[in-house]
Amino acid sequence: MSNQEISKPLVTVCIVTYNSSEFIVEALDSVFDQSYQNIELIVSDDYSKDNTVEVCQTWMATHFQRFVHAEVITVEKNTGVSANCNRGIRKGTGDFIKLFAGDDKLLPNCIEDNVSYMLKHKDADLLFSDMKVFGQGQAGTNIISPAVFFHHFTKKQFKLWNLVYSCLPAPACFMRREVYNRLGGFDETIAFMEDKPFWVKAIWAGCSLQYTNVTTVQYRVNPNALSQTRKSSNYHKMTESRIIASKYFLSLMRDISWMLWLYGKSRYDKEFHPSIKTYALYSLRFTNPYYYYLKYLLYKLIFFQKFK
Repeated sequence: MSNQEISKPLVTVCIVTYNSSEFIVEALDSVFDQSYQNIELIVSDDYSKDNTVEVCQTWMATHFQRFVHAEVITVEKNTGVSANCNRGIRKGTGDFIKLFAGDDKLLPNCIEDNVSYMLKHKDADLLFSDMKVFGQGQAGTNIISPAVFFHHFTKKQFKLWNLVYSCLPAPACFMRREVYNRLGGFDETIAFMEDKPFWVKAIWAGCSLQYTNVTTVQYRVNPNALSQTRKSSNYHKMTESRIIASKYFLSLMRDISWMLWLYGKSRYDKEFHPSIKTYALYSLRFTNPYYYYLKYLLYKLIFFQKFK
């Protein structure tokens, strides 16, 4: 590694895994192939039942020299994705943090492009970019972009959108460690959703969330992934609703009119609902935040005793 490469900021790349043996080598190879050199690699496993840890350790044994530091960390019981993310990030020392799951991949330009932007924009705390969708049923050309939220929403609309929906692509986030530390990391009381509560906390803390128009990651459509399985789980639905209601909704909704929410959403979604009747019904259900509070009360009534 040249002196010029060493002088660049150290980046902690953290891969969080749970039963990821099928795809983890692809994820690891994507870090190895980065054009940016000053990287430390941490794999944080959340008590996988398959041979993910063994696969990672074997890979590390033959690839560790490429990194400033490379390590696999494990635990003796499953703790949830938020705690798993925190363990991996806190094990590293890089000025910047790149976090992604063991079934996704980084494009070769990912770290280089993110660091370049952050060095030029000293006010940026969290940086988002585009990501390419691939995997089951995908042709590999679909792009998920948060550009519309940064370019067409007011600050208040952006706040409210993130409060009720997870509109920011977690695999495409790049952040400063100082900001992560200042915000206290991910909320481990919300075991299965690390990203959305962190975005909300960052926005309300006045952090600068910015966007760069480049594609940096590949997001795998995997039916066995946590992000997919939790969508059909009453427990996780209840958890998400409780977050919105108990942690954010009651205090934060006093500050923002839900009419701004409806306005912002209509600018983005109207093209998907050409029928006025269909769009009106959709808006009444999903854009009024009181729907989520009522949903939370229902889940609490039905499921709380079962899952507490």
